[in-house]
Amino acid sequence: CKHAAAIMLMIMNNLDPQVAQYPEELITYGGNGSVFSNWAQYLLTMKYLSIMTEEQTLHMYSGHPAGLFPSLRSSPRLVISNGMVVPNYSKEEDYDRMFAMGVSIYGQMTAGSYSYIGP
Repeated sequence: CKHAAAIMLMIMNNLDPQVAQYPEELITYGGNGSVFSNWAQYLLTMKYLSIMTEEQTLHMYSGHPAGLFPSLRSSPRLVISNGMVVPNYSKEEDYDRMFAMGVSIYGQMTAGSYSYIGP
């Protein structure tokens, strides 16, 4: 679907070597503004987007694709929720552990939502 193609282009722009700070590490800007926490998440997201229809929505949870879900044609094609860490687990060592497990990212304001337009 054309919406999925647009999302794929946004992701690729965020990771373009002429745009991203550390594209090989999935870092767009700021030293830690992640698009994904690992390449498996990138590949799975791109796979989902390549098969998504006009009647599905992709749900992203802190860089991890939770899956494609049935939706109306008038619904958003993508729903993103980043940085879902409750205060009790918001210490730096907690974040580092969650990032290493691939269950959280620090997407900054635009990297995790694929909307960074460049330096």
